[in-house]
Amino acid sequence: MVTMIASYLNDRVQSFIYNGHETEWYSVDCSVPQGSVLGPVKFAAYTEDIVDLIERHDVRSHLYADDTQLYDCCKLDGVPEIQSRLSGCVSAVAQWCASRGLQLNADKTEVIQCMVWLEG
Repeated sequence: MVTMIASYLNDRVQSFIYNGHETEWYSVDCSVPQGSVLGPVKFAAYTEDIVDLIERHDVRSHLYADDTQLYDCCKLDGVPEIQSRLSGCVSAVAQWCASRGLQLNADKTEVIQCMVWLEG
């Protein structure tokens, strides 16, 4: 079994099509093939400690596949503190990604702030 998994992950190469031309072949020394059966399991194992990182910032999270949502709630006077914690958490997540060869896509990173006033 171990030999089968090792052969699946080792000595892989890939090329790219750019401007209609195929590039040279490059060695792939990380990740698993996209669309593979092992892909989701390997990704989950590789990223399982991100929840601990987020919790250290006292922020709530929701993870689905490779999407991560950070959120929290507070009374109006707590907004600056939550903004600070979320900002610090996003910075820590960016560093965490970089340390693992993952890229945080800033174009897909959004901030939404909702305020609800309750009377009574």
